[in-house]
Amino acid sequence: MDGKDLLKNMVQALQLLQVDLDSLPAPSIKTTLEPAVDLSAAWEAPSFIREDSSEKATGLPLPIEKESLVASRATPKSIKVLVSWAHKDESWTKKESTAWEAEVMEFTLALRHNGIDADIDLFYSHDNLADWTRFGQKAVQESEYVLVAISKAWGERWSGTNKPIVGAGVAVEADTLKGIFNTDQDALQNKLKIVVLGSKSANEIPHDMARFQRFHVDVHQPETFTDLLRTLTNQPYYVKPPLGNVPVLSPAVTKAPRQLAKSDVQSSPHAMSPARPISAPKPPEPEKLKQEYDFLSAELKLGHADTPKVLRRMSRIRQQLQALDEDGTSS
Repeated sequence: MDGKDLLKNMVQALQLLQVDLDSLPAPSIKTTLEPAVDLSAAWEAPSFIREDSSEKATGLPLPIEKESLVASRATPKSIKVLVSWAHKDESWTKKESTAWEAEVMEFTLALRHNGIDADIDLFYSHDNLADWTRFGQKAVQESEYVLVAISKAWGERWSGTNKPIVGAGVAVEADTLKGIFNTDQDALQNKLKIVVLGSKSANEIPHDMARFQRFHVDVHQPETFTDLLRTLTNQPYYVKPPLGNVPVLSPAVTKAPRQLAKSDVQSSPHAMSPARPISAPKPPEPEKLKQEYDFLSAELKLGHADTPKVLRRMSRIRQQLQALDEDGTSS
């Protein structure tokens, strides 16, 4: 059976099955990045902010328009980015440089496959019109984002610690980025993103680049591209909802305490009692002094007491008795 007969048989088979080729849906291989929470869903107020906790909660739709949701519902616009990278390090072998070039190129191609208009100098390696003295500066200025595939060599170009005879292309790109910083710091913060590919480490990021966003991407693990794609296309996973109203919370006490009457204060067990006048100590009775004197005298004779101490006390008692006699209180 030749090709014409095979094609004729296929057409007849489709006619028998009554298949309308125009009605078949086109295959879809594109996916969108959805937010974590669908803000168009109804929202229910928690019971602790309702005025009456016994009330049944009702669904309160958030006051937002569908058009105000993140642009993940529509097809995001294409984003132009430059992948900036250092081709080699002086300590690398040729095999290591080749592996690094392949990794960076695979990263760039993956971005383009996901709708990011990623550009890199490797695309122009055999372009007769490529002007390498201006390529880096122009690419940085015209790109919405510059993705730095970080390496020790790139960091040296940024810091100016590389040998002056190597890395001129990246040095120009780094100087252009710093020029943007001098005129508009926020503009550079938005433009420059650091990408740590699988074969590299965050330790290779210069200290003065700590302020810039960084993304860890492994070209062999597609899911590691998600955070970078969300950032470049402005499709956040967590979408900040509109601000609601401050709830009115009832206090624990709803009535002011009554004024205490004067009688309440006086009858209160915690009320202070009126101060009592301080009276002079009552003088000892003469009879008790005489009995104490006779007791001490007997103890002294028996030798049962501390003689100096007893004698001092007996002398004191005699003085008290004498004073009482003078006042006429002695019996």
